Amino acid sequence: MQEADKLTNWLRIVTPFGATGYVHGGFVRLD
Repeated sequence: MQEADKLTNWLRIVTPFGATGYVHGGFVRLD
């Protein structure tokens, strides 16, 4: 599986602070 395909499976969220994060399986990553 390609990296781009993995990211597509993640739920992308944008916080009110403008930070972009991803939620998957209860795991949250803020970049």
